[in-house]
Amino acid sequence: MAEHSYDLVVVGAGSGNMLPDSVLAGRRVAVVEAGLFGGTCLNRGCIPSKILVYTADVAQTIRDAAAFGIDASLGKTDWPAIRDRVFGHIDTVPGKAVDYRRRSGVDVYTGQARFTGPNELRVGEDTLRARNIVLATGSRPKIPDLPGLADVPYLTSDNVMRLPELPGSMAIIGGGFIAAEMGHVFSSLGSKITVIERGPAMLSRHDTDIRKAFTTAFGQQVDLRLNTTVLGFSLVISVAAAAVTIAISPALRTFISQERS
Repeated sequence: MAEHSYDLVVVGAGSGNMLPDSVLAGRRVAVVEAGLFGGTCLNRGCIPSKILVYTADVAQTIRDAAAFGIDASLGKTDWPAIRDRVFGHIDTVPGKAVDYRRRSGVDVYTGQARFTGPNELRVGEDTLRARNIVLATGSRPKIPDLPGLADVPYLTSDNVMRLPELPGSMAIIGGGFIAAEMGHVFSSLGSKITVIERGPAMLSRHDTDIRKAFTTAFGQQVDLRLNTTVLGFSLVISVAAAAVTIAISPALRTFISQERS
């Protein structure tokens, strides 16, 4: 077991990786990351989602071209090519970020960090002691406690953008900005999207006027179920395909989500 002493240890290499800079010149600094450098924003959040949103905008522009006197039609969308264009660029960045950080004089540890005492961390076989420790571990999707959810295949914002194929249909539970983005992306590219929101409008944390205008516009693009509660999930397997059914209230209706062959 190796022991190391630092002035600063940063746990998390998303926004935390921005802390080591010239102000800390001459100080001993380490960064610990259990996953990929760049964190959520680079690898599974802001950057890939915004590239996909722009792609979806292009598809919608083609559909709406007639309104501008342009004769155009949208044929088949190539989801694997769209996905690979996004992540073909992004997936090269984390490794380069690690190399850059090491060249800058910062020690990098790849693994899970845990406290073993005051000002002391354990990462694999290494013990790190530091005067200052910054926790910048970010966040993760919150999985709702709903009956049957653990028994069906479901996606989160961590993996939905890396699907191998474009789904024929998809249900999105919730009406926040991530639901809005993914609903726009997949509906624009050809999936049948149902969004289930327990409140009266999308984007509950936004300005009332924005919520109202967006909800009206979004409801024209997807099957939007407002004031609706999810009661449970079940997996239905047939000869043709396996599908998830979701029981909702009001009316206890069910519909197929995320078809799988």
